Amino acid sequence: MRGPIQGVRRTPGAVAAAVGLGLVFGAMMHFSGFGAPDVEPAPVAPTYVGAVESSVR
Repeated sequence: MRGPIQGVRRTPGAVAAAVGLGLVFGAMMHFSGFGAPDVEPAPVAPTYVGAVESSVR
């Protein structure tokens, strides 16, 4: 399978690794607050985590 760049093999593993790295990097950027508007981010995280934990149980 050939992509836009000739000679680069896109195996399912390589695609999964790239997507995984993208997700991890995106999550790091999101939770560290980079690129987000500076609107009191502190109270958001605990509320969000609490909501997720309560919905999981």
